[in-house]
Amino acid sequence: MEKPAIVTGGIGEAGMVGRYLQQLYPQEAIISAIGEAMDDHGTRCYLPTFVQETIRVYRERPDEAIAYGGIGGQKEFLDIVTRLLVGDQFQEGYIARVGVAGLTSALYTSLYTLSRGNDVLVPQPAWPSYTGMVKQIEGRYLGFPLFTDQGRFNLEGVASLLPQVGPRVTLILNTPFHNPTGYTLERQELQELRSLLWKAADSGKQVTIIIDPAYMDFHWYTPRSVLQDVLRPFFPLHDQVTLAVGWSLSKSHLAYGERLGALLCITNSARRAEELQQQLLVVTRITISQPATTPQLVVEALHTDPAKLARLIQEREQVRLLLAQRNQAFEKGVQENGLTALPGDGGFFRTIELPAGVPALE
Repeated sequence: MEKPAIVTGGIGEAGMVGRYLQQLYPQEAIISAIGEAMDDHGTRCYLPTFVQETIRVYRERPDEAIAYGGIGGQKEFLDIVTRLLVGDQFQEGYIARVGVAGLTSALYTSLYTLSRGNDVLVPQPAWPSYTGMVKQIEGRYLGFPLFTDQGRFNLEGVASLLPQVGPRVTLILNTPFHNPTGYTLERQELQELRSLLWKAADSGKQVTIIIDPAYMDFHWYTPRSVLQDVLRPFFPLHDQVTLAVGWSLSKSHLAYGERLGALLCITNSARRAEELQQQLLVVTRITISQPATTPQLVVEALHTDPAKLARLIQEREQVRLLLAQRNQAFEKGVQENGLTALPGDGGFFRTIELPAGVPALE
């Protein structure tokens, strides 16, 4: 295979580079380029209990499995995801929620509903699809470096952009376990960010914070909770602030092709929450229609059966340990070769920062 060029942000290019490296190192290289966990033989990791329950649902409940699932998702499924993300903290704000076609759909639905025409602040490096989403909603994409020189969240980057934005501003936070670095914002960083955004809200700006927690279940060192470690530092919400958070079946249950996710929009106004609920139903109706029925039934069955849920969690733990072991190998290789890795503590990815002019393939 001819030596490929490095083009950032493309799944196709990443796969091409993977195949190239596999030719050079046939016993060592694994192609895993699009957010799928692979075992040491290059086979997708999956959770057997999820697969078995899916088979059971199709076999024993075919009429339900093939039926339309309802606009916005089924209540039982949404109740489970709500508990997973925010526990019983409904008193902290009012929630509008819908089932969607994966976390990508959750993010786009939140942007389309809350941020059309907005200035959208995105830490860099970032998941490449954010760019296309912002373009589709006719927003203005404003990137800023994720890290300071000390390897901490770049609060100054947000502060420098806020005076330049219009009356409606959105910030996307990919935490915990940022793609592609693995970084998680700490509580103090989130509290400082809250103070900065609340000042903007005090000045009359409408602020939307969109949380992308795709890799929340795959820490390498310390478990993280979306509620405790990401959302709670923003409570109580400002009147001018809406908080959106998504959930992914693709990652949490390693069911990539089932295309099921959920979106929760949190506000401190019951009236605003009801308005958002109606808007979300309209948006999902004209984009994804109904979310997939069968995985909703499977999630409900697994999360209401303690024995099955315990097996599922244990199976996911084995994948988490595999990723943590790979991260240790990565850290060892970085140190031995005098390289610099961007800070990270979870997820499917790590990022090496090369000096200017150094060929990435070499």
